[in-house]
Amino acid sequence: MASSAGSPSYSDSSGGSDLMALLDQELETENVEAAEQDNASSAAEICQDPDTCVDGRQNKRRRLESGMVQQQCPPHPGLMHGMCIRCGAEVSEPEQPGIPLRYLHLGLQISSQEAERIRSQHLQLLLSKQKLLLVLDLDHTLLVSTRMADLPEDILPKAEQLLGEQGTGEQQQLFKLPHMLMWTKLRPGIREFLVEAHKLFELHIYTHGDQDYAAEMAKLLDPKKMLFGGRVISARDSTQKHVKNLDVVLGADTSILILDDTEGVWPQHAANLIQVDRYIFFPACTTRFGRSHKCLLETGQDEDADKGMLSTSLRVLKQVHTSLFQADQPHKEDVRQHLQQLRRQVLLGVHLVFSHVIPLEQEMTQHPLWRLATQLGAVCHAKISDDVTHVVSSAQDTDKMHWAKRHNRHRVSVNWLFVSGFQWTRAKEAKYPVENRKAAVMLPNTIDDTAAALAGAGGGRGLMEDSD
Repeated sequence: MASSAGSPSYSDSSGGSDLMALLDQELETENVEAAEQDNASSAAEICQDPDTCVDGRQNKRRRLESGMVQQQCPPHPGLMHGMCIRCGAEVSEPEQPGIPLRYLHLGLQISSQEAERIRSQHLQLLLSKQKLLLVLDLDHTLLVSTRMADLPEDILPKAEQLLGEQGTGEQQQLFKLPHMLMWTKLRPGIREFLVEAHKLFELHIYTHGDQDYAAEMAKLLDPKKMLFGGRVISARDSTQKHVKNLDVVLGADTSILILDDTEGVWPQHAANLIQVDRYIFFPACTTRFGRSHKCLLETGQDEDADKGMLSTSLRVLKQVHTSLFQADQPHKEDVRQHLQQLRRQVLLGVHLVFSHVIPLEQEMTQHPLWRLATQLGAVCHAKISDDVTHVVSSAQDTDKMHWAKRHNRHRVSVNWLFVSGFQWTRAKEAKYPVENRKAAVMLPNTIDDTAAALAGAGGGRGLMEDSD
């Protein structure tokens, strides 16, 4: 496995080192100065050698004692291995809980105030380059992994055949990783997606997999080390267990978009989220998420790179980016509002009513499907009226469905809503007829769905290795 001794070292030739440079202004050790002279290519490995760290502390302390560094502490803006990054003093206990940023610098944590200061500076820097931030999930979003032990013997020959028939280099999508004891399949179109997204966004990986897994996947996605610049966040970096939070991302919430298949892991940042349809390639995925159909490996099919989920997501990202930077004062804009405005265009003009979908005892407006339809721009009605254009139903034989047939209104299944949301465009109603005569709608429980996603992180090692 990849070593977990330190943070992965990436360089980013098109400005991804800007965030590191902001941090380096505070980290005044000889190691940082040397790294800056070398284009900040190894900044993520600073102070991983204990002897070097000691020399750095001594050098900084000598500069402090000689007056070369002005004493401005406390409060201390941050600590590196127990030493203040500004004044060089050894601090046994920080004044307040810090934000761990060990994925950028091993042993680094900064105060909330310092984080806000860096976020503000970094935002101005990115906006000057007409860039925003994009946080990318790994499993079932950009790729999918499965343990070798979870690949059935009758399916293994198909995987081996596909492995031998595919191209090499950047054409390769399926990887057999014996040192990780797993298989990994990249989502079709991932190379083009990352290259194009990188032109408009500073890219971050954020996974609930462990550090070794995150580093290994980053190598597969970014073999030339041009995209992520060390911004690879794993489960250990989160400040709250089983939750992803932007507090460990040094960017302003107003400038960050998130691409993830699971809304439940982002309880505080749903407004930043572009939720994608899950990439289900291996058999273990279908079992984990309760899917009844066969996985893509079993069927011998795959997503269309030109029309698939990543192509759709890239289109949305470009539209939001364009909308924000066309504003008169982009620095005052909130990317969440632009995302919301675009989402509301999906079902604009649609008036719908649900039939045998929302339980009678539940408040209609709080049901996930009511909220989804509203977010997509539709107007939801509690009862039939002349304004209704669509009946979303789980069964054919209902009063509302009979009314819709008599009045020539659209009659669609719940999947029509989901597909419209994932595709960011109104799906063709004819493709999503109501097939069941009796009510049979089944929505994923948010808690169970999130737990399944956590269990699937890192190729199925997610919750099993999270007992500390």
